[in-house]
Amino acid sequence: MEREAFLAWARSGLARYDYSLELRILDRQGAVVSRFALDMPAESAVRAAFAFRDVRSSGSMRIYEGRRRLRGESMEVYTGAVPLYREGDLVGAVMISIPYFYENLEYAAKLPSASHEVFRNLRTMERTLTRQTDGLQAILYRAGEAVLSSSERFPAETRLDADLLRRIEASGSAWSTLRIDGKTHEAFFARGRNPEGTEILAFAEARGGPLAEARALIDIVLGSLFFALLIALLLVPLYLRLSLSGSARGAYRFETTFRDRLVLAFLVVAILPALLLGGAGRRMVASRLREAGETAARTSLQAVRFALERDAVREAEEIARSTLVRRRVLGVEESEDLFDLELSLKRFAIFSPDGRLLLQNGKVEPPEPSVLADVRERRAPVTAFDRTEGLSLVSLVGITLEGFEERLEGILLLSKSIDDDWTAELSDRTGVDISFFEEGKIHSSTLSELYQAGILSPRLPAAVYLALDLKGEEVRFGRESLAGTAYLVGYGSLPGLDGRPVGTVAVPLLSREREAARDLEGAYAAITYLTFLVLVVVVLLAETVGERIARPVRDLSRGMDRISAGDLEQAVPVRTGGEFGRLVRAFNRMTGELRRKSDALVERTRYIETVLGSVGAGV
Repeated sequence: MEREAFLAWARSGLARYDYSLELRILDRQGAVVSRFALDMPAESAVRAAFAFRDVRSSGSMRIYEGRRRLRGESMEVYTGAVPLYREGDLVGAVMISIPYFYENLEYAAKLPSASHEVFRNLRTMERTLTRQTDGLQAILYRAGEAVLSSSERFPAETRLDADLLRRIEASGSAWSTLRIDGKTHEAFFARGRNPEGTEILAFAEARGGPLAEARALIDIVLGSLFFALLIALLLVPLYLRLSLSGSARGAYRFETTFRDRLVLAFLVVAILPALLLGGAGRRMVASRLREAGETAARTSLQAVRFALERDAVREAEEIARSTLVRRRVLGVEESEDLFDLELSLKRFAIFSPDGRLLLQNGKVEPPEPSVLADVRERRAPVTAFDRTEGLSLVSLVGITLEGFEERLEGILLLSKSIDDDWTAELSDRTGVDISFFEEGKIHSSTLSELYQAGILSPRLPAAVYLALDLKGEEVRFGRESLAGTAYLVGYGSLPGLDGRPVGTVAVPLLSREREAARDLEGAYAAITYLTFLVLVVVVLLAETVGERIARPVRDLSRGMDRISAGDLEQAVPVRTGGEFGRLVRAFNRMTGELRRKSDALVERTRYIETVLGSVGAGV
């Protein structure tokens, strides 16, 4: 009953987070096919049926808020429901409930709502879900016995031994090993959240072979410039010490060939520039990605400001064209319409071109004469922020008579409150989450649940408040953390009519940060392996050059050994030109001269022996 839901939990990325949760898989009628829960009571049948009907009719993901009793307390719970399609037909839905956490729910529930191939059928989960963790296997134990696994493979020993159970009971978690498919897996065991304490979750990963361990060591060495330089500084003095001490004592000598010394010299010369270039490349990539993130944040802030001002100016222009304004200001005889009744709910004021107040509805702070003069002279709308009645956007537009637009009849000031509804509407249009702060405290946000739950701080960071509200900077960037995940936030100042800041708008780039982290990880890996490749090429080049240099010397040394043994017949082959070639040819000429002189000496010796033999015979 719960295997498919357990597989979805283990492979979709939810297993990475230590949260109570409930995961349901429903068929096309809304019946529960599979359910897996970690210390989470079941959703009520009525609410589940309502959520399924809503998802089935809309065809898209839905998120609901509710409350359930967890561990004796009433806690707020978010439920994400996602329809599942196969070949365009609705085959069911997935419902995920998590307490208090919004961003992870969005992440976990992002199963595509169209053409999703999650099931081969409703009861068999496919091997790969949207974010399967490579090589990581989750195993659920109940009463010490393995009952569920995220793969078809189970440990060879399905029951936990008593010593491991005691360690888990004492500390809540423990490390051990498991044998799965004949391979040793490192495993982390953690006590489950059920009240009885009988559930244990294990996360197992196969031990890496020598190649994986060598790759990890390469990453560590090349990832730390200081470590690599330290190793180089230790090896060179050690080599010199062994060489000199061995020569002085005449005992054991740490002998190296010319080729070995050349390779070492090439490596010492190349390692510092390679590592410096690798470190510089890492810093440059990180800097470029940071600049790209700040550019995206700046663009998002500008988009939010533009959308705010456009909405306020458009609404102010509608009021300026309303029958109420035409009757009260322009003296046009027209009957009231429905829009005139809606105006009673808005805060606005109308001024004459010379600045006299003609009409006011609600509490509105009158602008400075210079602001009215600016509108009068430029004939263009002016927008600014105000906090007379909470954080608001003020827009001033000119009032003209149709057909006589060049003549200014008055100036309308509209004060539009920035509330959660307007913030949510702006977020939908701009595609980013938005938060507004007034005097350093949260005013409205699309992430209100996170602020209310205490997951996000309701106050501006001290450095941002100091820079924007006190020092008058326009834009500031900062980094916040949500569930251990750091992300970039762009902060923009909201100036009033006098130019002084009255509030702050914040744009968190959670999705952008995940993309930047993936890009940064890929770039770091590429730079690391490129640096290692450069060092390997340097070593191979040194080996090749050393061999080309050392081979003539080695041939010459062998030739001298043969001469010492009395062999003057073999000539040393000439394998190269240049100085070594001339040296080998000179050596061959010397060998030839020695051979001729030796032959002449042998002939003379034979002649003398013959003469002496003849003299002895004559005597």
